[in-house]
Amino acid sequence: MLRLHWLIPLSTWVCLAAQPLPFAERFEEIKKTASKDQLYAFLWALPKGGDLHNHLVQSYLAEQWYQAAIDPKRTHGNRYYTQVRFTGCPGNDGQFIRFRTVQRSTWEALGPCEKAEFEPMDALTPALREEWMSSLRLDKPGEGRNEFFELTGKRRGDLGLDPYLVPDLLVEHMKLMSAQHMPYLETQFRPLLQDQAGKPIPEDQVADLLKLRLQAPDAVATRVTVRFLNSVLRFAPDAEQQVERLYGFISRHRDLWVGMNMGGREDNDK
Repeated sequence: MLRLHWLIPLSTWVCLAAQPLPFAERFEEIKKTASKDQLYAFLWALPKGGDLHNHLVQSYLAEQWYQAAIDPKRTHGNRYYTQVRFTGCPGNDGQFIRFRTVQRSTWEALGPCEKAEFEPMDALTPALREEWMSSLRLDKPGEGRNEFFELTGKRRGDLGLDPYLVPDLLVEHMKLMSAQHMPYLETQFRPLLQDQAGKPIPEDQVADLLKLRLQAPDAVATRVTVRFLNSVLRFAPDAEQQVERLYGFISRHRDLWVGMNMGGREDNDK
């Protein structure tokens, strides 16, 4: 039962209580009499069914990524660097992507000139910190599909492969969902993570890391059920082979993985 008497004018509740209404009619009456703030609070408090189209690392908020990236306890001592300038280093004719973020091992493998283009995440000025977070949002005129599909993932970079941050932020996400009365999350996540040396972690080990984090008391306390979908770029040249291989992974982990999504940009002509 929703205890929201303080949100709706008393006259409305008296009217509604006098003669029970189907929810659709009651909701129409609430929309007519409630303020925007009251309606927002009412909708927040309503129980929901679940989120069935979620992209795991893309759904984490920029503020969550930043706070996690600068916390050595959460990164288990790893350190992150982000590219803030382009100096035209010899031999570097690649595309400059401001705020491309890498972990310590990636940064240490760069030459001296390229290293100087980066700043540690935990040493960014307040202005750069705000710019970095803005770079993961579509919050400026002209930013749209290309910004989202082609740049935000590259800016997130190694953060999206961190074996500690990805599961930890999942639980943060579950807590936010629980606060909104969302009991089920079905999220797309291909089990691609790397260790602090930049070496890929075996997929079955990634599954074990997620299972272990989801069994922790704070995750269980959210009462949010999480299931995963594997994802395949549907117009990749080896898409069929990927489906066959990843189906084997899903079959081995049916306790958490429930299906597969053939994803990709809707405006791709393939």
